[in-house]
Amino acid sequence: MTANRLCFCGPFSRDKPQFWYRLYRRIFWSGGYFQEVYTSEEILADILSTIGPFVALGMPGERVATPGAARSYVDDSEWQTEIHTWLRKAQAVVFQVGDGEGVWREFQMLVRDCVPQTVLLFVPSFADERERAQHYARFRLKVASVLPHPLPGDLGSSVFISFDGDWQPRALPFARLSLRQYIPIALRSRQYKSFVEIVVSIAPFLRKVAGSEVVLPGVDLERFSEGGDAPSERGRS
Repeated sequence: MTANRLCFCGPFSRDKPQFWYRLYRRIFWSGGYFQEVYTSEEILADILSTIGPFVALGMPGERVATPGAARSYVDDSEWQTEIHTWLRKAQAVVFQVGDGEGVWREFQMLVRDCVPQTVLLFVPSFADERERAQHYARFRLKVASVLPHPLPGDLGSSVFISFDGDWQPRALPFARLSLRQYIPIALRSRQYKSFVEIVVSIAPFLRKVAGSEVVLPGVDLERFSEGGDAPSERGRS
């Protein structure tokens, strides 16, 4: 694996829309403005693939690859060796928090093998926000033993956590765009709303990883970062 690839790690995806619903939406709503069509992983893949190949291990036995990161398949006896190799060479790693012994082992390898600034934690949404908070709290307690600084206790609206050079975490506020903010962007860039919101939210991380300013046609990221027309962290459109 070349050093310019980006890895997606953590539990196997749980936020996939059903196949026939996805196909129907693709056919009849091909404009791309409807965020319910896309999983979180697909959105991240759309964004990060502009920097380099975005890859993940595939679920053993799956007949159709999960949409999002490009899948690689290995035997159960080889997955840890494969992940170890990926983490040591990756330009960036997006790690989705989760439960399970495999997730714990991956996170231990991540802390051991990765440069902290190249790591982005992703805390996925749940239908029940209380379940999401409990899910994150379990993960936060589990990983405290391998991190020099604890993860934030209250994420608020944040979905992503980045790190500085000594693993000091920083929760990145999630940029929820109002319709007033989004419609002009949609007309210029033809990007769906969740894509724009996540790009704006993780722009500081993308700049570090890419080594340059992030370019999204039709979106002035500098304006958002300077707070001139900052997206709301609370309001939903």
